[in-house]
Amino acid sequence: EMVGVDRAISPGQVTADAVLQRVIGGEEVITLSDERMELVDFIARPGSKIVGKSISKELPRNSLAGMILRDGMPIVPYDDLRVSAGDRVFVMSMPDALSRVKKLFVV
Repeated sequence: EMVGVDRAISPGQVTADAVLQRVIGGEEVITLSDERMELVDFIARPGSKIVGKSISKELPRNSLAGMILRDGMPIVPYDDLRVSAGDRVFVMSMPDALSRVKKLFVV
């Protein structure tokens, strides 16, 4: 901390996250290694299945929306929050649910 380092980064983990980003299709992917959970940044594009629907009702089991950025403003998801085109949705998911989450965001 004295020299400005606040986080250690593993080159192997950065590489794995970059590969997952390509495979999963999110804007950014971070693996939370202790739990093998993925944190994925998705953009709700016009025409994707999630647009206009309640985020809490559409996400599969073993996944959770942690935050939505809408017009640069953070929103903590609530039960009836409907996703709008252009929203950035940060989803935490176990690997077994990621393919179902991705299908909600593809056009």
